[in-house]
Amino acid sequence: MTLRRQLLVFCLVLAALPVAAWQSARQVETFLREARGEAHLATARAIAAGLDQALLPSFSPDDLYVNRVDQPLQVDGYDDEWQLWNRDSQIFDGRRDRFSLSLRLAAWRRELYALIEVRDSSRQRASEQAGSYLPGDHLQLEVRDVRGFTRYRLLPSVPGSLSLLPVGVSTNQLPPPVAGSWRELDEGYRVELVLPRALLGAGLDLTAIDTGEGVGEPQLLSLAEAGGSAPLIDLDQGLSDQLATLTRSGNRSWILHPGGWVLASAGELVGMAENPPGGWQQVAYRLLAGDTLERTRSRTAGVDLRLRGAEIDAARRGGERVSWRRVSAASVEAAAAVPLGDAGAVLLLELPADPLLLATNRSALRLLGLTLLVVTVVVLGLLAHSTWLSLRIRRLRDASEQALSRLGEGEDAALPGSSDGDEIGDLARSFSGLFGELRSYNQYLKSLASKLSHELNTPLAVVRSSLENLRHESMSEEALAFASRADEGASRLRKILSAMSEATRLEHSLEQTEVVDFDLCDVVSGCVAGYRNVYPEPRWEVDLPAAAPMTGAPELLAQMLDKLADNAVGFCPAGGAIKLKVTALRRGWRLVFGNDGPLLPEAMQVQIFESLVSARSDEDEQVHLGLGLHIVRLIVRAHGGRVVARNRADGSGVEFVMTLASRRRKLQP
Repeated sequence: MTLRRQLLVFCLVLAALPVAAWQSARQVETFLREARGEAHLATARAIAAGLDQALLPSFSPDDLYVNRVDQPLQVDGYDDEWQLWNRDSQIFDGRRDRFSLSLRLAAWRRELYALIEVRDSSRQRASEQAGSYLPGDHLQLEVRDVRGFTRYRLLPSVPGSLSLLPVGVSTNQLPPPVAGSWRELDEGYRVELVLPRALLGAGLDLTAIDTGEGVGEPQLLSLAEAGGSAPLIDLDQGLSDQLATLTRSGNRSWILHPGGWVLASAGELVGMAENPPGGWQQVAYRLLAGDTLERTRSRTAGVDLRLRGAEIDAARRGGERVSWRRVSAASVEAAAAVPLGDAGAVLLLELPADPLLLATNRSALRLLGLTLLVVTVVVLGLLAHSTWLSLRIRRLRDASEQALSRLGEGEDAALPGSSDGDEIGDLARSFSGLFGELRSYNQYLKSLASKLSHELNTPLAVVRSSLENLRHESMSEEALAFASRADEGASRLRKILSAMSEATRLEHSLEQTEVVDFDLCDVVSGCVAGYRNVYPEPRWEVDLPAAAPMTGAPELLAQMLDKLADNAVGFCPAGGAIKLKVTALRRGWRLVFGNDGPLLPEAMQVQIFESLVSARSDEDEQVHLGLGLHIVRLIVRAHGGRVVARNRADGSGVEFVMTLASRRRKLQP
């Protein structure tokens, strides 16, 4: 894994910091909400303690809630004006399935309106001509006032106006008139009534009678116990006024019946008028709060007649609880409920939680933003630093490889970063020192041949002249044989010295060599023609283009081919082939010189072009100093090219691949 990838993995680990910051922000939000919840409960308890609980009415499970309206209702049997309070209907279920009664009551001035819906799957209409027994479905309304008990029979014979017949009342004592309207429904019927409020002094009872087919005895469904009446309750203005004196501005308080009906309310919720949280802040807060916010709508006095909620249920059972409600995308409310008295009444205090939302948002987002900024800066800094280190190491690697490849040319192996004070600078200085040592040793090896040649030429000339003089003296046959062997050895030693000095002379003469335009194909074909005469044994195969024009020194290239041919003939087995191929490059030519000889060891493929390095075995009787391929590399480099030795891909032999620049104004060693 590269250095940059390692640092990238480390940067990914740093990504855990924003996650930790997010969890911390959630914990802060929870802590703030719990603290605010305790404060809200303390305020609710203080309001409950300040109320005069003697003003609370007595509660009964049969209480019927009456809603106060601002205008009279039209008694037509339709529920259009009652739709707003549909969810607050009081429903009474019968013993059988699909037999129930729902009731909604409303008061305007001194009149009481009632909307009664009876669900009856075995509908059977009543008859006005019946005697004391009514064979059809009907309603009985019973009221109690100061004059006593009065019962009305509601006889829904046909849709429209409804006949209300008082039972057991003489004509001289008729109660105030009661008007109504009746409508048939898909499964049952609906009755709408209006009657004087004074008629209901102590309450009322309503009984639905089902005499449908198949039910046997008539089924009765009453609002109150037999012989009793259900008390009426409604909003208490005096209680609301006292509650208003204890409720702070911007908050809203409710006093609730044990059944959740609103007995008193005061105040209005006021959210933030300035700097409301933006869209992304709202999203952030929803993510922070998670599932702890109840999604609902805001309660409205006069519309919500019966309040529901987990906090109300808890207070009704004698406990205390705070609920957090998200009533809109940008607004959150807190509802704190505490018990009021021992009868199950509830004091509910609602407060806007927008300041908490804004404070939490700002603190959480500031923390997240700061964390993300730090992480981003650290990640970018680490990536930049790793990139910088990687670039320095790659530059040092490239410079080292280049210095190593040109070590034999005596150039300075100055490496980048040698002046830096860090570890990479130390490494560059160590490489520079190592290359300096190698360069000195290489220079010593290069000068060794010329020095040896220079130092041995004079003694060798003395030996040869002495042998020449010795031939003119009278010697025995045996002495002549020894002198002849000494002369052969001296000749062989002269060839060795000549070969040792050849590379040095060639390197020094390159810059003075004149370049000319010539055809590389002519040089190759001419040399191969001569090789076929001199070395008929290997098979020579040539693949040349029509022409390969270039500028350079054809005689040096011919010398290069001579060295390669001598090398190839020495290694090519009997019956093998030596192949030459010239192909075009974008700005030069590629010359491949291959033979079917043994494969080169991998290490030798790089070292074989060094001076005094030979791949031949020690059993070879001829003189091979390892200078032929070294001269080949000098000539190729002088023509702006490179030479590599490699084994063929199919393992059938070895080939030397040379690239030569087509245009060369001057040869350079």
